[in-house]
Amino acid sequence: MKSQDNFFGYMCPFSGGMIYLQGDRAFLGVFDMLFELAGKAERVWRLSDDVTFVYLRKTGVVGISCGSEFFYELDDTGMNPVQPGTWDKFGNGCCGEYFLEYDSTDPSRLVNRLVDAGDSLVAEYIGGGLSYAGEWKGQLLFKATGEGVVALGVDGVWRTLFAPSMSRVKYANILGNHALVFGIGSGRKACCEIFDLVTQRAIGAFTFDHYSGYVSDIYAYDKGWYFRWGEALFRFDGEIIEQVLPGRSIGGIHLTAQEMCVFFEDEGVMRSFSHNLEYIHEEVVVPLAGYSFSSLYGGDGRKVGYLRASNQTSRLNYALTLTVGNNGCPPLELEQPLFRFEKLERGEVFDVLVRFSGDGAFPKLLRQSMAVLDDGFNQYSDPEINLDAARFSGWIELHFDGPITNEEKCLLQHGCQRVRELTGGREAPATGESFNFRLVFDE
Repeated sequence: MKSQDNFFGYMCPFSGGMIYLQGDRAFLGVFDMLFELAGKAERVWRLSDDVTFVYLRKTGVVGISCGSEFFYELDDTGMNPVQPGTWDKFGNGCCGEYFLEYDSTDPSRLVNRLVDAGDSLVAEYIGGGLSYAGEWKGQLLFKATGEGVVALGVDGVWRTLFAPSMSRVKYANILGNHALVFGIGSGRKACCEIFDLVTQRAIGAFTFDHYSGYVSDIYAYDKGWYFRWGEALFRFDGEIIEQVLPGRSIGGIHLTAQEMCVFFEDEGVMRSFSHNLEYIHEEVVVPLAGYSFSSLYGGDGRKVGYLRASNQTSRLNYALTLTVGNNGCPPLELEQPLFRFEKLERGEVFDVLVRFSGDGAFPKLLRQSMAVLDDGFNQYSDPEINLDAARFSGWIELHFDGPITNEEKCLLQHGCQRVRELTGGREAPATGESFNFRLVFDE
């Protein structure tokens, strides 16, 4: 397995999962289970509630939030419950060496607190919620709800720099000597307004027929910046923002000194372009028909995301981890299934039987069990799409032939039950029975 050296896909269920990146470590939260995706060293833990996010605690240790009540940290000793601090419960941004928190105990006002690693107060901002935009010449800049772009100067005084004219501001980023503010303008069009931090004036507003989603994957190059805005790709040269590759849905990008690799969401390919997008240096096709990239994000050295069936007829997803290189498109490798499908005929109906081999590490076995069950229920849910669904009994049997401990059996049962709950009591047309499963251990 070469997951640490290039682009690797870990099979996972379509429902109930989210991939996270912290530093050079990738994690997959599936219901109340957390997988650390690390090739042959992959690990899994069952927690007290569903994983809601994975983050870094102020100590730099990986933290895991499970709703509002259960928090953990993953350190050299393993997974340990912790008593959460304000940052654990309400952390909403690292600002260089500082941390941004908020205090909503007073219903009449929202207090934003900027603190250091020792919880000492650096500054307070009372008003709309803050989100960190970046640093410029010693000042920390934020987007403030209802206000625009505000700055905390080196003198500790808050100043409003820029009040955009758009109807709804969603994000702000600092690119060089400019503050770019993204949101929704007139006619509900996506809008970006640009403020020159040197001259202290607005220099342009640009609108697009485009969904104004999250701004991510910002890369600088010799003539400006590229970034994703929602599912589209944009370029900013210090004066003008323009959409590039219009009409295409982009799952992620990566920029190097020589080229830019684009991972397409509307086509199962990745292409390496020249910086001006005039030349295609390389094209690599996804080695799985009907699949394309989705939601790739991360830093300069590591990315995570998904490989998903374009039409969602298959619910066998792949959680992707990518160690970024400097040349061309990275090779993509997908883990092989540990199972094979069979039909178990029972008169006029059939059960689905899935046989697992015993040559996979348990975390991989657990992930694939949930994935194949989710996919199986989906494949036989609608006779209008799949004619075989009219004869499906509603039962899926998963058979395991390797040595499995009692603790692992319980975790398999638990994970599959969580998947089954997502069927919402769906009934098989042939029998009227609710979709269900059974695990069979052939030891």
